[in-house]
Amino acid sequence: MKVSNKRLISTALSLSIIFAGTQGIAHAQSSFVSGSSSVETNINQDAKSLRYTELYKKVFLALGHELNLLAQAKADDLLQRALRGELVFENGSYVEQNSPGIHYASVDQISSDDLDFELSILEIVYADLEIYPNEDLIQIGVASGKDRQYYYIVHVAL
Repeated sequence: MKVSNKRLISTALSLSIIFAGTQGIAHAQSSFVSGSSSVETNINQDAKSLRYTELYKKVFLALGHELNLLAQAKADDLLQRALRGELVFENGSYVEQNSPGIHYASVDQISSDDLDFELSILEIVYADLEIYPNEDLIQIGVASGKDRQYYYIVHVAL
């Protein structure tokens, strides 16, 4: 499997932000997102995207963060916009920062192989998770889905 340097760097950065946030080291960076709720839609989802969403939620919940209905609604909206082709991706990413009520939102447009890689990283993280005192609670939402060519992974933090 060919994994681009961008995806490797993005995954490494994501994981470093997760662990920085759990240790209270970097409040601003710790607002990387994830999570899900009962308002999640099943449009354009398959077993792989659902597995990603659930595993990501488990990691963040285990770290003491909280799911948030507003963050989830924003994640669901961004996923639907991505699937309708309404977002402009730069190098496979779309980012919103400091929008009204939202600290951080991102959408990644990735291949099936890259999603497999991200799932394997999340599985390793979850299996080796060490809990630290959580000083920076993150309110999160996550959504994932696919079209004919890409998977879309959406993270929102309030």
